[in-house]
Amino acid sequence: MELSRWMVVAIACFVLQACTNMPSDSLVSVEYDRAYDFSHVQTIAIQPVDVDTVATMFLSDEQISRINGALRDELMRRGFEVVMENTDADLFLSWRFLYKDDSITPVDSGEAEWLRGTLYVNMIDPIVLQQKWRASFHADLRYQPETPEAAQYRREVAQAILAQFPPGAGA
Repeated sequence: MELSRWMVVAIACFVLQACTNMPSDSLVSVEYDRAYDFSHVQTIAIQPVDVDTVATMFLSDEQISRINGALRDELMRRGFEVVMENTDADLFLSWRFLYKDDSITPVDSGEAEWLRGTLYVNMIDPIVLQQKWRASFHADLRYQPETPEAAQYRREVAQAILAQFPPGAGA
């Protein structure tokens, strides 16, 4: 009897720990221009990431591609058209990952490496080139993300980030 109680407690702790590793809307901060009319937005162009800055020098080309893909897929799932040409876009999407200086890097090269920081996603008006919407998400990026769990995490992060876009629309 006593052993089964401890087992239930252990399982409950494991489940709670697993839940804390998942993205949620509470981890996302959103700010936007309340005077901007988002109702016309149908097409979005994802802007190239400037890879020669201090903010992006720790990201690999593969990580950039995976983040772009997760954001693109979530926008499309939400009914937006992602266009290649800026001239066809109602808004530009740009993003930046700012890493924390205390990111974890393992000594053993066989372990997965993590980069911890904040992912900022911006929606920019293409006419006035001003930010109209921004979400920030505190994230952990793996250098070795070729697992189904990592792909699921990217999908969930993109969904959490874009859950409040456009403002007032609901998910």
